[in-house]
Amino acid sequence: MIFFKIIFTLFAVSGAFLVWQRRREGLLSIRGTAWWLLIWITMLVMAWYPNSVQTAADLLGIGRGVDLVIYCALAFLLLTIFRLSVKLESVQRDITKVVRRNALDDKVGRASKDAARPDFEQII
Repeated sequence: MIFFKIIFTLFAVSGAFLVWQRRREGLLSIRGTAWWLLIWITMLVMAWYPNSVQTAADLLGIGRGVDLVIYCALAFLLLTIFRLSVKLESVQRDITKVVRRNALDDKVGRASKDAARPDFEQII
């Protein structure tokens, strides 16, 4: 059991370090950093004090601690998928707007260049 705790601690500390590194690079907001650090700390507590999970499960009326972990993980994954889906659609909309704007700007730019260019057939 102690081997699992040590390995999991190394894993969680590595995860927390990556979160902090992304924050320093400006790729993660303060809210996102706090959220992910809370998750890693919670996972450490669950690894080092497994009875705390069973106690929380008993308080919530869930039979086993592992069931509580699975329910929470499933809820977290579904929430994350939902947020990513919404963000992806937002990015797609933004890209479409930029492409349309650039296409219109190119068309207007070409039209004004064509109007300023003399027609050589009329000069001859």
